[in-house]
Amino acid sequence: NSGGDGREGEEAAEDLAFFASTWLTKVTTGTAEAYLEELLRIPHLSQKGAQQAAADLEYLCNVYAALGEMVPPPLATFMRCSMVTVADFTKLVQAEASELDAKVCMHLHAPASVPVTDGPPAQGFAVIRSPCM
Repeated sequence: NSGGDGREGEEAAEDLAFFASTWLTKVTTGTAEAYLEELLRIPHLSQKGAQQAAADLEYLCNVYAALGEMVPPPLATFMRCSMVTVADFTKLVQAEASELDAKVCMHLHAPASVPVTDGPPAQGFAVIRSPCM
């Protein structure tokens, strides 16, 4: 009867692996959604603020990779956009539109009327509008 017990054990192990994988995906997705929601509440990012956000996001993406999880597209979009200057933001969105999350892009903008702190406007980074998510 050990053959039957072995198969039941394999099925139980597969069920546990599936549960763990599903749980991990939900935790990482929830983390990304909560973090992005907080990022999008920031009314304005200075150059230093955008650099810090990019560094934090890079770290979080490394954690995702170590866990074998994909970085959710909205978080990847925010990270990518936070690394470019105001001058390059529009070019990035046009060049990579199919790879960027549209909702996040709608929140990120760089209007000339908004002054950028911590440096001249040409050095500034994308500014964040209030969230709609």
